[in-house]
Amino acid sequence: MNDRRWDPDPRGHGVADAGALAAGVLELAGTLAVEDWIAEEPEAHLLPHIRSACERAGLELVGHELEGAVLVVRVASPGEPPECGVHEAVFRVVGSFAESATSVRQRGRTYEVVTGLLDGDTVFKSHGHMVRIELVAPE
Repeated sequence: MNDRRWDPDPRGHGVADAGALAAGVLELAGTLAVEDWIAEEPEAHLLPHIRSACERAGLELVGHELEGAVLVVRVASPGEPPECGVHEAVFRVVGSFAESATSVRQRGRTYEVVTGLLDGDTVFKSHGHMVRIELVAPE
């Protein structure tokens, strides 16, 4: 494993831990195991936002399906990459449906997203969504 965190990294270590924000991350993580927390019909609730965001971000929505409770969305960057860059464009899409608590994990060309409302966030009952955004080659 490389000991450098970025180029150039003359310091070799950071300046602090992230404990100040751990409570919110742990609160979301703890909610993920709550039975029936994932909302029904993510296509109806999320796809309109995803479609619009893809258009605005310069991405093409090439397909979607439900795998269990996960909405799998396939997007492509047709022609020239979006002006903002593909990574930023994907985060613009995530931002279109993100709720008060959101986690995004990038694994290669796949972004795993869990987002939702936690108890006390709003007047609505706590619920969430799972979305996997896959970057694919244009069709």
